Amino acid sequence: MLEEQSVKLDSAIFTFTQDGDCLDEIDHYQTLTIELASDLGIDNTDGAFIILKTERWAINDLSDLEVLINRCKQVTKKTMR
Repeated sequence: MLEEQSVKLDSAIFTFTQDGDCLDEIDHYQTLTIELASDLGIDNTDGAFIILKTERWAINDLSDLEVLINRCKQVTKKTMR
């Protein structure tokens, strides 16, 4: 049986989707990828860098980004740098 201490989280990738905004003329939906990465692995350091990748992701308020980051934190249960 695997022991929890022997398994380490190295990195994580989250992909979020949403309907396109009213100014988006091409896509019917938008995709945002949030990568969590650390040079020594997430579990071996104090956390991870947050890397955002998207062609287009519209938000109404900055708190919308906080919701996405908090969702990632729930999964990793690590502080992100």
